[in-house]
Amino acid sequence: MSQKFNELKRQVQNVDKDKVGQLVKEIKQAFEDGKINENERNELISTAKQSFSDIDLGGLGGFGKKE
Repeated sequence: MSQKFNELKRQVQNVDKDKVGQLVKEIKQAFEDGKINENERNELISTAKQSFSDIDLGGLGGFGKKE
């Protein structure tokens, strides 16, 4: 696991609901920049969905799609 992944995982587990949107953007950017791989991204997505199942994660479901 990459250092960036470990950092993002800690953030996902401890993020306040009002800051989750920014964290989702950071995860997406880290994946696009090649700092985390697809498996790491998927684990972060899963963790975020479990942690915040009661709120909208700003399009997290389609977050692997490049625009």
